[in-house]
Amino acid sequence: MDAKVSVSLLIEKLQDFLQGQAGTSYPMFKKQVQTTINNLHSFEQFLQDAEDREASSGRWSMNDQTVARILKAIYSMDDATDALLIRNELQQIRFRSRENQTCRFMFSFTSLCSHILFIHEMKKFMNEVRRLVKKKEKAVTSDNATTSRLLSFENDQEYGRRWRRILFQEETDYFVGPEQKMNELFIRLKPHEFPKVIAVVGEEGFRKTTLVTTLYNRVDVRRNFTNRAWVQVTSLFDARYVLAAILRQINQAELVEESTPSEDELMVRIGERLNGGRCLIVLEGVSVESSQILATLLNSSQFDARIILTTRTVLNLPYQATYLTVRLGRLNEEQGWKLFLNKFRMAEADQMMSNSQLITFKKKILKICGGLPSAIVLLAGLLSTKRQDYDDWYRVIVRATEAVGFFHTSCVSTDKQSELAAVRRLATHSGIDNFPSVFLQNLRSFVAFNTQIHAGDVGMFLNKIISNRGFGLLYMLDLEGLYKPTLSDNVLRKLIHLKYFGLRSTFIDSLPEAVSSLPCLETLDVKHTSISNVIHLDKAEKLRHLYLSVNSSDKGQLDLMSSLTNLRTLCGVKIESPSELTNLQRLTRLRKLKLTGPGNVIESKEMAECNSKLTKLQYLKLRSKDSSYISLDLSSKEHESLQDLYLLGLLSQERFDNLFPPYLRKLTLLSSRINVNDQLLVLGKLPHLNILRLFCDSYFGKQLIFPSEAFPNLLILKLQSLPNLEEWIVEEGAMKNLNGLEIRDCKHLKPSQGLH
Repeated sequence: MDAKVSVSLLIEKLQDFLQGQAGTSYPMFKKQVQTTINNLHSFEQFLQDAEDREASSGRWSMNDQTVARILKAIYSMDDATDALLIRNELQQIRFRSRENQTCRFMFSFTSLCSHILFIHEMKKFMNEVRRLVKKKEKAVTSDNATTSRLLSFENDQEYGRRWRRILFQEETDYFVGPEQKMNELFIRLKPHEFPKVIAVVGEEGFRKTTLVTTLYNRVDVRRNFTNRAWVQVTSLFDARYVLAAILRQINQAELVEESTPSEDELMVRIGERLNGGRCLIVLEGVSVESSQILATLLNSSQFDARIILTTRTVLNLPYQATYLTVRLGRLNEEQGWKLFLNKFRMAEADQMMSNSQLITFKKKILKICGGLPSAIVLLAGLLSTKRQDYDDWYRVIVRATEAVGFFHTSCVSTDKQSELAAVRRLATHSGIDNFPSVFLQNLRSFVAFNTQIHAGDVGMFLNKIISNRGFGLLYMLDLEGLYKPTLSDNVLRKLIHLKYFGLRSTFIDSLPEAVSSLPCLETLDVKHTSISNVIHLDKAEKLRHLYLSVNSSDKGQLDLMSSLTNLRTLCGVKIESPSELTNLQRLTRLRKLKLTGPGNVIESKEMAECNSKLTKLQYLKLRSKDSSYISLDLSSKEHESLQDLYLLGLLSQERFDNLFPPYLRKLTLLSSRINVNDQLLVLGKLPHLNILRLFCDSYFGKQLIFPSEAFPNLLILKLQSLPNLEEWIVEEGAMKNLNGLEIRDCKHLKPSQGLH
């Protein structure tokens, strides 16, 4: 993070700290904090002046050692601030649990000790800042060329344009390396070719997923395989899990319950859904332990599937498989530079390449990245936000080396890791057992990409984070895809600043009790888990976003009696009776709601009353569990914020006109079984509708007619799995702004009339 930005955030944190109870307890302490804030403002101005001088002189005025020392000092102060806040909070919790005279004395004493330690850290920080400032001012005074002129920063529009280049790049639009292998992969997927299995083999960071994703999303591949499924596999997932995931993806309306009796029944249901069609299946992250899943898929005579798998090691595939192996390795210099230029969005003959100074960076860039595609993409994205200037690039590349610790890949050896300063943000797709405690003590964010990480390693990893202080500074913990990680209440209670907790696809059986008492928790994701107990979050008063799992009837449910009135997102909630909707009405700040329930609940008066209270909704998904009709009135001005609507279930014909809010922009229908074309014309009159998706039995008629002037602002139309549709007539003037059309699995549909 840029030093000036870090200082600004630290000032804001200390100002908030002063306004709290801890800041007003001791007058001398308050005065010391205010002095530190004032000095930080001066330091912030000093950094701004340094940047102005760099802009005017065209040279970077701070070497990497100076930047490293500045960042280290700022981070140390930030760590001390967070540590004090957590200590105070933990002491408050202990005090409330043991309220007696002795505890009051101990609380006052330990609080005083914490504040004294913090004052010591503040003084140490300011001494380091003064030393760096004096050293820098001395260097600046002796450099007349640097102080001779000042230029302002580039305008905000240009700066924003550069950041958009990194934030919105598509990662799957280009794959560099063995192009002939990409072509071979595609050729092998053509109907006349016979390998049933294609294994893409390579170590972590070699972009196996990028290669397969690029192929998976090609238009010609999607044309040949109208049914596709992508499943992440771990060694602990069995064939039944994989088959259920495949069935859900080829039929979005399918409810696959955990009680599904056998693999054979799942395969029969998949075969029925495919109805003789071909299916492309991607299995991501297959290991030796999980390779038996392939045998199950290949033994099936119910459906014709081509299977692409990604794996780190060559597997002994089942004898039934005719297969092709594609091996990926590190890129050579030519391939690496080609990938860099593509991600930087710059041609070889561009102006930058004519500058001999900038060409010298080529070897440095390739050396830093070591032929690892993921590292090349990251560094190209960082450089794309900078001017095509020697000093700007030099600054980024120097900061990309073990000195500032800004750029780091998990492929370096353990002895190299020990040379780094303690990191603050860590994302790894390798193991987590080789990181030393000193490397993790200031960690703020951790994301695990490797689904093969052992469950017990997670507990030991979290213990390393809290081992030195007795608590952790983590804000974000994302364990998506790790199978049943070990999470103890004792450890979680010490992650008191945790704001984001991701447990998606971990298949944990129960939510630790400590989660409900995390005072700063804002986002909790337990989608695709096996939680069977009722989820109580009564103490999580700051919770904003909650993602639950409703794939089966025995999943854990949310206790809506809890104080969740600050929720903005609630996904996966399941209502069994109208009385539960009374509690849902209190969540008046909701912006996004995904709700499943029986038809008699969805069409009840309690549901209507609930909708009248949830006036800030922007997205609503309703899923009916039975054959009852979805009958709601969403057409009033109360729902003018509702712009995205997803309805799964039969729609009431009598009240069809009232189902759709006035400013609706996106509509998705599944299993609606609309029989009359006139009802769809109601949708054609929605003035703001941009995206319409008619999926899986949403329309049962044989003829579809779009009259002139229908769908005036429709941009994207998707028709999928409409079994009875035979004729589609588009009259002149209909869908005049359409720019995207996708038709899949409409087997009886003839070429449309009037569609150009």
